[in-house]
Amino acid sequence: VRWLIDSGSALLADEMGGGKTIQALVALESLGAGAFPALVIGPNSVKFNWAEEAIKWCPSATPFVVHGSATERRKIIESASAATNPLVVINYEGTRTLSRLAGFGSQALRRCVACGGRNPSVKVTACEAHAKELNKINWRTVIVDEAHRIKDPNAKQTRAAWALGQQQS
Repeated sequence: VRWLIDSGSALLADEMGGGKTIQALVALESLGAGAFPALVIGPNSVKFNWAEEAIKWCPSATPFVVHGSATERRKIIESASAATNPLVVINYEGTRTLSRLAGFGSQALRRCVACGGRNPSVKVTACEAHAKELNKINWRTVIVDEAHRIKDPNAKQTRAAWALGQQQS
């Protein structure tokens, strides 16, 4: 935990069952308000586990699990943006639709006219450069659980996770 706190940016790659979730949450708790708002990106199967563990190991956090319909997901993120010490937990697939994408090499982002695109048929909702709900929060901490899920730089979920990690203050 001390190493996580001191490093500022780290890859915690302990073996399965080594307590990585708890270590990350205790580090957040130790950092206090300066670590929030915090975002956890992980597999859908562990979203609610992160929230349960946060209640035990990071009691200063207010956990929000992004789930449900598109409208419900947006409302959860909006509620989190107004909360004290929000810890937002979302699955990889959700980041694709609720975040802009980071660029990769020569692969151009689809852009609406407002974002510098030249094709007027690209609407804001299909624009990959347009700020979306998750980009409107200034994340102080981004935790990527099961990071091997973002190994393909051409995948939209990978580039969405990159974009969210790059906007940290």
